[in-house]
Amino acid sequence: MLNQANLDFLEHRSNLNSAVLSVNEKMVAVNQMLIEINDTIMKANEGIVKFNQNQISQNNKLLAGGLAMEKATPAKNASRIKENGARAKAIKSKANANSKKMDTISKEMKANRSKIEKNASTIMSRRDDIMKNASNIAKNQAKVAKRISP
Repeated sequence: MLNQANLDFLEHRSNLNSAVLSVNEKMVAVNQMLIEINDTIMKANEGIVKFNQNQISQNNKLLAGGLAMEKATPAKNASRIKENGARAKAIKSKANANSKKMDTISKEMKANRSKIEKNASTIMSRRDDIMKNASNIAKNQAKVAKRISP
């Protein structure tokens, strides 16, 4: 009986170790994804810094009198209006695509939140079971102590 209990424990421990290793493998993959996400964020931040530096430079030129109204012509204005219209159209198209993507992501986030909340409930229930087990283990320990005490 004692050997069987030892084997039961070792088998349980071996299975638990396999489960932990599986989780560890997933954590390695998650950490790699987090590193990639961080790299993407840092690259985006670099782009923001460069954009802002460029805008500050342009603003300084404008503030220093860099806008020469006398160089404006109807042809140049028409060309700029046409270019700006094309850019605005492209920006609107990208904004619409981003909006659709945000809607999809939002739905996925809500589904994930629901799963997380369900997991939290399960965890709390399991915690109660663990506490009951701990109490029963303590009772068994007391029984064993009584048996082996003179």
